[in-house]
This record gives sequence, C-alpha cells and structure tokens, in this order.
Amino acid sequence: MRYAIELNTRQSIRTLEQAIRHRAQVVLEPRIWEDAAGVRGSLVGANEDMIEIVVAESQAVDWETIVGMYCDTSLLLGTDRFMFSTNATDVEQQEDGWHVFLARPSKLQVYQRRRFWRVRFAESSPVDLRWGRDGAGSASGRLCNVSGEGLACIASAAALESASIGDPLAVTLALPECAKPFTLNAILCNKTPAAEPGDLLVSMQFVEPASSGKPGAAQELHAYLLDRQRSGELTEDLESDTVKLEVAAP
Repeated sequence: MRYAIELNTRQSIRTLEQAIRHRAQVVLEPRIWEDAAGVRGSLVGANEDMIEIVVAESQAVDWETIVGMYCDTSLLLGTDRFMFSTNATDVEQQEDGWHVFLARPSKLQVYQRRRFWRVRFAESSPVDLRWGRDGAGSASGRLCNVSGEGLACIASAAALESASIGDPLAVTLALPECAKPFTLNAILCNKTPAAEPGDLLVSMQFVEPASSGKPGAAQELHAYLLDRQRSGELTEDLESDTVKLEVAAP
C-alpha cells in the first residue's frame, strides 16, 4: 500500500475548507527545529494565498524567527491525516496566542492509516450513500469498518464517479442486532481502488463525530460499538489495524 495519496487541486481546496470549518488540529514542524514533535495548533482561516494557524501550546519560542522557514505540516481531520509542506510567511501575536501564516499549498496528500480504532463485522453490512442536490448521486456499499468517527465501505466505482473528495454525504448504515439503521452526515475523505476490479474503497468522517461530544447518531453508534466490545464480541485484527466483531449481519 502506498504511504500517501496526492489529492488533486479541487479535492485539496474542499478538504481545507472543511478543515477550517472544524478548526482542525495541525502539527507544524519547521525543518530546522530539533524538536521532532513539532508544535500543535488549529487551522482558523485561509484565503487564496495563505492559511492561518493559531498555536495551541505555550512555548519559549521566538516565533518571528520562523518567517521564511520551510515547514512540514500535518492536518488531522476526523479519521484522516493530511500532509503538506510550505513556508511560513508571517507571524502575529493576538489575544488568543501566536498566529502563524503559511503559504497556501496547492495540493495535499492523505496518509493511509486511521488514527482511531474501528470495528469490522464478520459479515458485511449494507451502507447507503447519497450526495449532491436533493440526493441526486447515490451508491450502495458494503461496510468494511466503522467507528464513532467515521467508516469505510466498498462500492461501485461507476456509482461513485460523481462523488468527489470533500463532498458532503448522507449515510444510512444498518448494523447487526440494531432495531433501526443509523443515519449520519459525513464528508468523503478518500477514494482508492479496491481488490475487486470496478470497486472503490471509500472512507468518510462524520460531520459531528462521537469525539465532538455532541449528542446524536454518532454518539449512539459509538455506544453500540462499545457495548459489543464490553460483551466480549470484539477481537483484535492485527493485520488490518481494526477490530473484528464476530456477530452475523442481519
């Protein structure tokens, strides 16, 4: 598997817009710094030429010295990590801390490793996807794995042709031993070829994931998965970096 996939310009723009909307976490690593851990902050703004990050950590750093410095940057959005390299163009101290301005990257890369544990069912469960105006685009998929943060499923490449990275999705998910399906809003994060020709593996993050703390379908889904885990029905799957749920789909 490739370490990362480069998004095209349109996909990169939509991902940055979504990241700003959610004040996505950023890890900034100026290349000449000895601290390999970098500095954490939040993406708070952007225009055609730059992106703006507010630094979340208080550090004894002369921030003005990083102007002109090349920075490796990671953007954590839902269950996916995006990466880009760019240079710092300016810094400014404001009431909420130091703001770092970076030259806006033309393209992002998405790292192909999830940050959150997910559950994989022994039998595939159905996933219905809709997007576009009035749900004009639609596809039916087979669930691969799921968490309270997002899910991955396999669906027809032809059906997904009009769905682009960053598009909002309406997701309906039926899971074993649930009286009713889960209905969630999500953002399409990744599309990669699946093992079967003509299929795509697509990953998405929920707009209001369980980690947001907001009550809703993602919280209910997370509770359902935890309940199955506590009942002893979950076993680790080390090869796929997911957790396997040994119950039959309805």
